[in-house]
Amino acid sequence: PFMTGSTIAAGDEETINFPNVTRSITIINKDAENDDIRVHFASTGSANTLGGLHYITLGSKNSSLTMNVKCNSVYVSAPGNAAAYEMFAELTGINPQTMFPLTGSGIDE
Repeated sequence: PFMTGSTIAAGDEETINFPNVTRSITIINKDAENDDIRVHFASTGSANTLGGLHYITLGSKNSSLTMNVKCNSVYVSAPGNAAAYEMFAELTGINPQTMFPLTGSGIDE
């Protein structure tokens, strides 16, 4: 298992790099003021992450998202005010360096 959490400054993003490839990820918005957090597989600096709406928004305290997905990293951003989150991931035994990059339509194109 892997657990983490943080408070992200307004307009910033965090990259969570996993020690192994994930089997599933659960993200919980823990912001007391119900500020949005966004979850995505490419940086907001990537050409179409924001413009292409390639993210999921969690908009109220204790709203959550569980994804059964194999990846070695995920991004969490705070588009408005600072916001807090918690994350739990189930890990595989797969080394993260062997994971192919997540790219293409719906991710960064």
